[in-house]
Parts: sequence; C-alpha cells; structure tokens
Amino acid sequence: MNRKKLRVNLVIFLIILLAFFTTTAFASNETEKLLREIIEGKTLKPDIFTFINMGNFYCSLDLYEPAEKEYEKALGLDETNILARINQSYALYKMEERESALTNLSQIIIEDPNNAFAYFVKGMIYKDTLEYDLAIIEYEKVVELIPQNDKLISELAQLYQDNDQLIEATETYIKLGKLKPSPYILDNFLAYQESAACCLNLGDYYSSVGSIEQAIS
Repeated sequence: MNRKKLRVNLVIFLIILLAFFTTTAFASNETEKLLREIIEGKTLKPDIFTFINMGNFYCSLDLYEPAEKEYEKALGLDETNILARINQSYALYKMEERESALTNLSQIIIEDPNNAFAYFVKGMIYKDTLEYDLAIIEYEKVVELIPQNDKLISELAQLYQDNDQLIEATETYIKLGKLKPSPYILDNFLAYQESAACCLNLGDYYSSVGSIEQAIS
C-alpha cells in the first residue's frame, strides 16, 4: 500500500517538475524574444518621417524651437525633402526668424513653382506683418493651385477687403457662398501621429528646459 502511494507521489512530482521546466523554458524564450525586440528597436535608425512627425507634434503644442530641430534632423538625412523644408520654414517664422523663413520658402518655390504650401506660408507671414499686397499675391497663387478650398478663399476675400480692394472682395465672397466646407490647409500640412516616442521626447524636452512638473505629467 505504501509502495503504491509512493509511486503515485513520485509520478505527481515528476509531472510537476516537467511542467515547471516547460514553463521556465517558455518564459525564457519569451523573455529572450522581448529583449531582442527592445535591442533591435533601440538600434533601428529613425527615418525622415519619424523626425517630421515629431516636429509636427511639437508644433501642435506651439513648441517651435524643438520642432525646428526635428526638421533639421530630417534634413540631415535628406536635405532635399520638401516637406521638412517647408515645415522648418514655418517653425522659423513662428520663432520670429522671418527673413530666414521667407528666404527658404522663396527657394522652394523656385525649385517647385506649384507647391501650394510654400505660397501659403509666405502669404501668412506677409498677412501677419500687414503687407497685404504681397500676401494677396501669395494667396492668389494658393487658390489657383487649390481652387475649391472655402477657407483659403475666405482668407483671400478678407485680404482684399483689408487692402481696400472692395470689388475683388465682393466677387470672392460671392464665389465663396457656392462652395462646400473644406479642411483647413494646415491640418494636412502639420498632421502628426502621436506615439510613445512623442511623449518620451516631450518629457525629455521639458526636463532639459527645467520644467520638471510638465516632464512628469
């Protein structure tokens, strides 16, 4: 009787031992796989659009200085990337580096005369400095390239009105009434996809400028 009981206990012990080793081996494999993924993720070089996305994320928070640095990183990988160049110009403009922004945008337009975004940012700069004649020239080109955007046409009509071009303003407002609502051009221009990396970099930025409370939030 005791021998039979001993055998049963031995079998149970062996089953438990086998299950333990199996579970340990599985856990070890999963841990190794996880570590490998982390290491590969750390060593993986970010592409241009990773930096552009991060720059756009900063712009959405009105943090234009770190945004400009992200665009500069993107241009370090490809100095001809039009999107990074325009976005950097926009950030420079917001950083009150007006002439640098205008110079960059003018060069982009020379290289790509049909780039509506470049004309649009130039127009914004001139509008903000009340240079309506120059702003109208840029906005007219944007509307020519993107003809059915009601928000762009509304801004152009307002520019005509501010510049005392009342006939042009009236004609443009009449045209505006026939259009359907469109997304604002900057919605696409500064689109971004928020990720864990965005939040981590934002925390690093706040930490670097001494905003510890914002860094840990």
